[in-house]
Amino acid sequence: MQKIKYRIIEIIIIIGILISALCGALCNTGHAFAFNSSNMSDSTTVSVDELLLEKYDSGATSPKVFHDKTFAALVDALRGAGEEDAQLADLSNKDAQAIRDANDGKDIVVTIDGKQWTVTDLRKLDSGQIIATMWLAKGTETSQWNLWSAHTPTDAYPSNMYSTSYIRANALNSGGCGYVATQGATTLTQIAQSTDHQYAKFTMPSVKDGDRELSLLDYIVQPKDVAYQETEEISKFNTYSTMPNDAWGTPIPENYYYPEMNYSQKSYYAEWANDYLWLPSLTEAGYSGITGIWNLSNNQRSNGTNSWLRSGGGDAAQVACTLNNSGGIAAESLTKACDVRPAFHLDLTAASQVTGAAEGEISAPSLGDTQKEYDATAQTFTLQDFDATKIKITSVTGKDNEGNTIADGITFTENNAAIAARNAGTYTVTLDLLDKDNT
Repeated sequence: MQKIKYRIIEIIIIIGILISALCGALCNTGHAFAFNSSNMSDSTTVSVDELLLEKYDSGATSPKVFHDKTFAALVDALRGAGEEDAQLADLSNKDAQAIRDANDGKDIVVTIDGKQWTVTDLRKLDSGQIIATMWLAKGTETSQWNLWSAHTPTDAYPSNMYSTSYIRANALNSGGCGYVATQGATTLTQIAQSTDHQYAKFTMPSVKDGDRELSLLDYIVQPKDVAYQETEEISKFNTYSTMPNDAWGTPIPENYYYPEMNYSQKSYYAEWANDYLWLPSLTEAGYSGITGIWNLSNNQRSNGTNSWLRSGGGDAAQVACTLNNSGGIAAESLTKACDVRPAFHLDLTAASQVTGAAEGEISAPSLGDTQKEYDATAQTFTLQDFDATKIKITSVTGKDNEGNTIADGITFTENNAAIAARNAGTYTVTLDLLDKDNT
């Protein structure tokens, strides 16, 4: 049986301004943020422009938070071999190396809230959600890991226990249990979360700009829901002992250098599992020559100066791990000021439900059914997202299965989303803007 084939794709939307807007999100690959001045190269990164809409309101009844074109560009960059037409839910798990393999050896850098983040990992959770883990590409501020430093692992709150660290409470706006301010303290010092903090949108349930809600928590997955962060263990990748703070649960296998370096039974040890923004561990990030869970490039690890990880010293409670400019590892005193590069799990599944066009842009219409069975009667196709106040249909042309022009059996009006075609073949719809100032 013959089929009427009807399709609308990007080349059919012959609106010059709109096509330019698409290229801003989809064509700007290979021109990205440099991780630092020593490895700046157009050949090392795929850039995705700002993901957030300029005037989004995440608290609206039907919110539009993420830019549809840049979100599509991100998902497209996350597709691997054989996934060119795959839906988001069908994408395979990928570490950073697999992501590079899908992008001609390039890392992905995406802008979110004006900050540039490198994508370290893509995976489907047991819940079915697809998450992309984002790590700040370059630190924008420094912080001490804690305000004091001592090898006292038997304290109620050792100086290098991440959940009670100053860097978590202050630099990452976590709120939570607070931090241990002095050696031997048995109570914690609270730091209230601030809506003025640079990471407020990533850490607080409500951040207002007038009547608009700016919080992004509905689109971020916490570590408590990510299985590998419950049990991760550095000795799977090298000969190191278990690092305090890497796993929020029980590492597999446990291999502590000293029994007292196991902080897992101390109060609040696992509280960071509830954070929306957190420092990566050595097990996740790896270091030069050691892949870690994420299998990062040294460009992703490097920062221009040392940046803090959440991993405490495996045999020393007065230090925590950093990554240096070359992606190598160094243990630093907790009172040293190093760069802060947080990470978070972006819930792509949730984000995909709240994408929309930027103000002044018009989303290109699409078709639900692209093919219908030929039965010698007119078949009706309806354009989705067709806004007759902003666009119009200027022509519908068809070719039959032999490539001949179809001269009859086509019915449409310029301001109606429904189009009818009677003859078998392939049809092309051309649209135009009513207001040429729109994009």
